[in-house]
Amino acid sequence: MLNCYIFFLDPLMVGKVSTILENLDESIFIHKVVDARQLLDLPEQKRELIITDYSCFQELEDVNVDIDQFGKVLLVDEVDSEVDGNLVYINRSQILMAIATQVQDYISEHHVEVEYVSFKVEKLVIDQQNPCDLFVKKADDSYSVILKKGLMINSAIIEKIKANNIEKLYVSKNEYPLMMEFINSHRDVEAIFSHKVEVNAVEAMHGFVSELGFDPKVISMTKSLHEGVEKRYTDKYMKKLLGRFKNLEGSYLYNHSFLTSVIGLGAADHFSWMNYENREKIYLGSIM
Repeated sequence: MLNCYIFFLDPLMVGKVSTILENLDESIFIHKVVDARQLLDLPEQKRELIITDYSCFQELEDVNVDIDQFGKVLLVDEVDSEVDGNLVYINRSQILMAIATQVQDYISEHHVEVEYVSFKVEKLVIDQQNPCDLFVKKADDSYSVILKKGLMINSAIIEKIKANNIEKLYVSKNEYPLMMEFINSHRDVEAIFSHKVEVNAVEAMHGFVSELGFDPKVISMTKSLHEGVEKRYTDKYMKKLLGRFKNLEGSYLYNHSFLTSVIGLGAADHFSWMNYENREKIYLGSIM
């Protein structure tokens, strides 16, 4: 279980960050902070991740919250993206990608493992057979099957689930990719893009990717590919190109290229013939 504390005065920011975390990993336990003093005297094992902005960060310092005792603090504001010890500065325009990256890295580093992964009930596909068993989480944190594999889902079943105040269903971690592929293959893409947005805004594009079923774990694959490419291509031209791209981190161009590679690699995951060399080509094509 990863304890994550969200501290913003703006309820819209609290909602936005909460949504990002809910879509990332079932191991994340979200605490919505309304008073800086809530973070005083926490047990050591619970001092893990804070996501906040400058004004709330100042409140934490005013009440003497020892920031250095937390695993990581993500500071979201109109700032240049950089890392300073356990403090990570995130520009608001890059919030989805940056938080997803930082939280996934933290989870990987601390070996937080989960058996089941959640998704929202409204994502269930009507008039289709369920591809795997689906579970509900009980009060004692155990899981029980609510929808069997092969069951034809209809609107009456969904309404019955909602009537019991169930907002999330769970799927086995091993079958989560199968379930997400099934859901995404039956989604109406036009409905996702029906609301009007500024399509050239990085944050809007990040939101689209999330809505289309973006798996944050692809971020780790993208970063690993960059590291692998750096080791494999040692000639002067490639080293200069890769170094220049890395130095652009936090800029519009970097985020556009990185997001393009994530989308490409996410799509590539659905092809059985996809191998490392082809993924590498997708990544290189995205950043050049």
